[in-house]
Amino acid sequence: MRYLKIYLFVFCALLVFATLNRHIRSKIFTYSSQIWSDKAGYYVYLPALFIYDFNSNEFPQSVDSLTGNGFYLDLKKQ
Repeated sequence: MRYLKIYLFVFCALLVFATLNRHIRSKIFTYSSQIWSDKAGYYVYLPALFIYDFNSNEFPQSVDSLTGNGFYLDLKKQ
């Protein structure tokens, strides 16, 4: 039983290390980053609703192109 706890701890520690090592080396706003292209389009709805009130002029400048053009901001229409 004692060895099982040790093995489980070592396994979890290696898993955390591998995960952090993988994601800490990826640059932001590239295809290997977490929020890019299609995923960015999905995750823009909540900030658009609660923070920016669906006003595209309030969004950060060129956020659509920085995240791989996963969504389109219509800056002419409000």
